[in-house]
Amino acid sequence: MRHYIFIPIILILAVVTTLLGCEDIFEKDISKEQVTLVGPADSAVSTDTLQKFAWEYVGPVANYQLQVVTPSFNNIQTLVADTITPYNLVELKLTRGRQYQWRLRGLNGSSSTVYSYPRTFTIKEKE
Repeated sequence: MRHYIFIPIILILAVVTTLLGCEDIFEKDISKEQVTLVGPADSAVSTDTLQKFAWEYVGPVANYQLQVVTPSFNNIQTLVADTITPYNLVELKLTRGRQYQWRLRGLNGSSSTVYSYPRTFTIKEKE
């Protein structure tokens, strides 16, 4: 009869463990969150082929998806990059004499933000 004492204790432990572990199971819905782009700025012109793509962190976002195309998302000739990173900075070596567009969205295991509005920039030939 003594073993029946352990059943309520086991049930209480199971409930407490479930409640404490819910944060790992249920992620915040980020579909209404927005990612703020830092650079390169829209309409930027550079001769530097090593471009740094930067944005502000969004709290509940686990990863970011960066896409870079040429010349634009409305007329994709080349998908230059489609990468996922947990960081808020990515460096890419690009080709001179081209126009590019980039956009970004945040991701977690259950949802994503909308893509940022695309930014256009140009890497011109050296003079």
